[in-house]
Amino acid sequence: MSVAPTPTNRKLSLTDVNQSLLRGWEVFRSMPAVSLAFGAVVASVHAVLRHLIMSIAWGLLLRVSIVSSILLLPLLAVVLPVMSYASFAFYQRVFPPNELI
Repeated sequence: MSVAPTPTNRKLSLTDVNQSLLRGWEVFRSMPAVSLAFGAVVASVHAVLRHLIMSIAWGLLLRVSIVSSILLLPLLAVVLPVMSYASFAFYQRVFPPNELI
């Protein structure tokens, strides 16, 4: 029966950590799906920060409408599709389809 060797403590410097983080970032950015998702996140954050007051107002409107429709349950069947379509239309105004190409 063999026993696993005990790990040795290795001193890590800030250079080692920095090189590991940079290599991890390169691998992360080299993945096509991750790069597309990262680009979408950056575009969304940029759009929210550019229109911060409108984004906050839209989030509050969504929250109030959904919470109130949950409290009055029959309204949920009407509010969710309407707010979903409105969110999609809002998205289309922020990111027009002809500018994405």
